[in-house]
Amino acid sequence: MIIKGILSHESTINYLNKAKYYISTTYIENSYNAASEGVFLTNESYISDIAPHREFLLNIPFRKIYIKNISRSILHIRNRDISNLNMKLWENVVNEMMGRVEKNLISLGKLKT
Repeated sequence: MIIKGILSHESTINYLNKAKYYISTTYIENSYNAASEGVFLTNESYISDIAPHREFLLNIPFRKIYIKNISRSILHIRNRDISNLNMKLWENVVNEMMGRVEKNLISLGKLKT
């Protein structure tokens, strides 16, 4: 492991493309963006078993593993097992979220159609 400090997004992507493993044992994550980059760009990933990661892996095969001295299970994903057939494009995810927000605002009377 080599610690590089703060890197640009482009440099981070370049390192992930060269990496064999991606490891994330975070307890809190607002979304799965970082984990998805690691999972898609490295050969194997080990990510924490938290709700955003489970949401991301909804249609992706993974194996739950346990590591001594880590209180939560870890999800192991192999890049070669990933199929993008059931995965949504980020644009579609954002459009769905915007649709839900708009629907909620209309139902609250804060937005007119």
